[in-house]
Amino acid sequence: MKTLKSLAIRLAACVVLALPMAAWAQTAPPCRADRLALNTDDGQGRFNGMSQSGMVLTVTNRGDDVCSLSARPILKFRDRDRKPLPITARAQPGMRPGPVLLPIVVKPHASVSSEIRWVSGNVYENGQCVSAAYVTLILDKGSIAAAMQGHFCGPSPGKPSYRASTFTP
Repeated sequence: MKTLKSLAIRLAACVVLALPMAAWAQTAPPCRADRLALNTDDGQGRFNGMSQSGMVLTVTNRGDDVCSLSARPILKFRDRDRKPLPITARAQPGMRPGPVLLPIVVKPHASVSSEIRWVSGNVYENGQCVSAAYVTLILDKGSIAAAMQGHFCGPSPGKPSYRASTFTP
């Protein structure tokens, strides 16, 4: 009985301690595009191999106030002529429709990153491939873009796709 009471007290303490962070995330306004910087990094080839590729996408809050981003980046890709490409986000394994992910809070002058991965080799029968030169991060209000290099392949019918991790500090 004493162990059960102790466990209940610990659980209640965890909930009480977690509430301020959840409340902070809900009260931080959405990040504004004019106060963010977006960078891409190929990880010096760490994503490349077996027809796979990827990059690290880093968002920096250049403002003096906290703001919030979607926990997982929503991306659009464009070719070198800035024409939209038919590249879609792949559902995360085991997440259909998946848990609700709270927005992530980005402190002033801090950065968060996400790993973006995709199939880069035409390993599909009758597959289709496109080359991206720009990536755009879609925000609640507006968007920001950065240069990149990526060759995305997917099955036909269908579209090339990518998988993105949640943002982490």
